[in-house]
Amino acid sequence: MEPPQSKDQKMTAGGSAQREFERRKAKERAAIKRNLPWTVPLVVVLSIAGGVLADRFLGSFGWMAGLLIAAGLGMELWGTSSHITAYGIGAEGERLTGRVLDKLDGYIVLHDRKIPGSKANIDHVAIGPGGVFVIETKNYKGEVTIKGDDLFVAGRKRTSIVEQTWREAVNVQTVLAEHMARLAFDVVPVLCIHGCAVPWKTVQGVRLVGPRGLKKLITKAKPVLSEEDVRALAQVAEGGLKEG
Repeated sequence: MEPPQSKDQKMTAGGSAQREFERRKAKERAAIKRNLPWTVPLVVVLSIAGGVLADRFLGSFGWMAGLLIAAGLGMELWGTSSHITAYGIGAEGERLTGRVLDKLDGYIVLHDRKIPGSKANIDHVAIGPGGVFVIETKNYKGEVTIKGDDLFVAGRKRTSIVEQTWREAVNVQTVLAEHMARLAFDVVPVLCIHGCAVPWKTVQGVRLVGPRGLKKLITKAKPVLSEEDVRALAQVAEGGLKEG
């Protein structure tokens, strides 16, 4: 089944996150460059001062302390901020999910689509025999746990991304409302998390999966759409969900 979008459009998984990462990184690099006239002398002075002070207590190892101080200050002043790096990590996660989805037979996949009337985006929409799946991608490290209706990753509460995924599914359902009502089934909200072992569970109506689980979830879904239905829904989605 040939999708209505071009091959170039299919390669946009993670496009918004990657562009935001590059924009923010370039802005930060420009600020670092502007500040070099005072940050370089600052690092040199503090490193020497720290080395001299350490030399009184460590003897010949004082110069090592100076080097460590220089390295630490350099990373702090000239390294890429963690909140900016997060965009790059997120973009990579979306690309990995995109590779899984683009290999599914019989599915038309839209990546990186704008929610109508919002600046927020939907990572992926997969439309095929098993239905319509709206997939939000995250790229985390740490243990994923479920406590009631709450999601935790590495001990940090992440329930908001479950709610985010649900809202995205509702928006896609709204765009496809006329056809969905006729076909009498609902969009499936899916949260795909990379970098963690993900329990096979549903939280607040949102299915949690890892990349392997995502493929299994979609390919094992009971067929509900004909090829004609898939094409019709994909065409409406293409028109109603603009590229991010």
